[in-house]
Amino acid sequence: MAGTHMPQKWRAFADTMRDGLSTRRAAARVDMNHKTAWRWRHKVMAFLTPTEAPPLGGIVEADETYFRRNFKGSKPVGRRPRRRGTKNGSKRGLGKDKVPVVVARARVGDTRAVVLPGTSNATALTAVFRPMLTRDVTLCTDGSSAMRLAAQAVGVKHVALVTARNQRKRGIYHVQTVNSYQGRLKAWIARFRGVATKYLDRYLSWHIIDERVQRLTAAKARAVLVGNTAELNPVQCCANCGAMISPA
Repeated sequence: MAGTHMPQKWRAFADTMRDGLSTRRAAARVDMNHKTAWRWRHKVMAFLTPTEAPPLGGIVEADETYFRRNFKGSKPVGRRPRRRGTKNGSKRGLGKDKVPVVVARARVGDTRAVVLPGTSNATALTAVFRPMLTRDVTLCTDGSSAMRLAAQAVGVKHVALVTARNQRKRGIYHVQTVNSYQGRLKAWIARFRGVATKYLDRYLSWHIIDERVQRLTAAKARAVLVGNTAELNPVQCCANCGAMISPA
């Protein structure tokens, strides 16, 4: 990365990101101050966070997930500070201390994850889906009325799986792909023992890239993490089957 000191350590630092280490463990491996490791990590994540991304097409599954609101590194607003690990924190289910994230995943593997600024309602979802989806997409969701109204507003075909009736699949349509991704995302973020909400979008982008980086060789993964994202562009078979063909 341009403009940083110790360029000779970028190779080793890229390996710590590929391995998903915390900043303190990364700092210990690379032999640097953990604050420097934190700055380098956020420099990489800011680069990996796209300003614009091409819309998703084909069959796209979408669902909401929730993360606990986190003021890590800053003073909490609207509540008293509390120590991590205390029992007076988040309760199961939804609440004011939860941050909604919309995850959309195409069958070809392309993924988008967006932090909603407020509650997850039809208006907010419409604002997310409009630039994210092509007009010929088929959107698969659960029985959420907000998702249904957003799909109608955007003008895309919508297939709702009614979980109350234990309807998990309808022909080729299901939401198992996005649900599986959400499980992996939450398990991956848990290793960092709390991610500040103001940086959550960066971690979401990092995880999307990380899932693709894990399939690359160590050398190609380092290249991606220091700026060469061309290594992430395999040839796609088609918009629906999800098969990926590596370039020759």
